[in-house]
Amino acid sequence: MQQSSCKKLICQFTNNLVRSAAGHKCCAALFYLKTIKMKLIDYVETVEVPTDSASKLRFYFGEQPTLRDKRIINIYTYLVANVSKAPSGKALANDAVINRSFLVLVSKNSEVINRLPLYQLTGKVYYTRPLVIDRTVEWPKSYIELSAKDATATETFLFNFYCADKVPKRIPSGSGLNVEIVEVKTTPATIQKFMLPDHENLRGKTIHSIEYINSLVGAGPSGSTVVNATSKIKSYLTMISGGNDIIRKLPIYDLDPSNYNGLRFPFSFNPDLPKCYVECVDTANLVADQVYIFYFYYWDKVIRR
Repeated sequence: MQQSSCKKLICQFTNNLVRSAAGHKCCAALFYLKTIKMKLIDYVETVEVPTDSASKLRFYFGEQPTLRDKRIINIYTYLVANVSKAPSGKALANDAVINRSFLVLVSKNSEVINRLPLYQLTGKVYYTRPLVIDRTVEWPKSYIELSAKDATATETFLFNFYCADKVPKRIPSGSGLNVEIVEVKTTPATIQKFMLPDHENLRGKTIHSIEYINSLVGAGPSGSTVVNATSKIKSYLTMISGGNDIIRKLPIYDLDPSNYNGLRFPFSFNPDLPKCYVECVDTANLVADQVYIFYFYYWDKVIRR
């Protein structure tokens, strides 16, 4: 089949999917697919990052000549149950390590993907949504970071980077996706409302999407334990922008992408982070010094609607 015919079929399928989802809770997420437009992948590169020491917290990608100047559309990594051996013959990092590992990609000395959990990049969570990184990644400065020294020296992380010659339509040229982490501490655990901390990298940014960390990721980059599942399903997020409640008491459950086959809900607002908060309506099971962990996605330039 000709490539142009494939593209037409994919676009037609996406449009039909969006129309059929009218009135459904996932309609907004499906609109995201329509906005980005599904794109054929031009090539795929496989990269291994060996865990060469059990005493290290960071494992760097090193030089990646095959990925130099490539436009990355999506990234996947694997659990042992899906792929047990890497091309090198090494065993993959075990699930306990994956659940404590975070991806950092650097471009122009800036962490554009800032501690995204590796678990969020497995097929358990990411199914169809793109991670468009339309810029040159500095691979020797990019790394995987663990929240605890529990790697095995003989294993390896395995990644597939999906690349395209051109970025999807409706994404401004030179605009890449950024991901920033925000940890919200439950201190003290006797109150119901926990304010989000100020975050320099998110000031003045237009938020495209928000995710809550998957419950299987036991600890954040800081090492703090993630809020337990019992308290999570009693918690709500409120986001303030310009003095208005843009998101008002949204169940955190709705922000876990694994509940929606990896689809994201698209937003467009500039948050006043110190005024935003998480509210737990029943603190009986809440533990002090645990953390709610959110990931904020934003583009370098605003996508036109």
